[in-house]
Amino acid sequence: MSVGCGTGFFEATLAAYLVEQGLTNVHVEGVEVLTAQTPYLPNERLHRVQGTRDICRHAHEADIVIFVYPRTGQLVREYLEQVYRSAALLLWLGPRADWEEQKPLLHNVATFKEPTILEHAGLAQYETAILFKNTAEPVSHPEAATGARTEIPICEDIISI
Repeated sequence: MSVGCGTGFFEATLAAYLVEQGLTNVHVEGVEVLTAQTPYLPNERLHRVQGTRDICRHAHEADIVIFVYPRTGQLVREYLEQVYRSAALLLWLGPRADWEEQKPLLHNVATFKEPTILEHAGLAQYETAILFKNTAEPVSHPEAATGARTEIPICEDIISI
């Protein structure tokens, strides 16, 4: 689940990459405000929220939550608090300066380990990628055929796609 997916270009590119890797059972979904145009992401993979501070009601179903240039650390923290029992990973991509401002809000949230800064992620010099890993046991979703998480090889190369 990519929160604030904008046009959906990143999510569509990520979905295509995962299919190329044989991960056809991984679904990349986006969350965006009602008024935003999302030409690259099909409606069936898009969740709408009223405003930029709203939490998607499907957040607890996500295995991975992605933020690309999040507006506020408080929103990221609220998502972390919603998904701490279900999401295996949270990925934060944005300007280093924003990370420094948002970092204090995101530490010590539920069962997520201290974040890892992904070096060599193919980003611009002023950007950074931060990965939060969850230590909790996964909670199965009623929609899932099994309670097991899909293993997704997360590496710094995936950001460079």
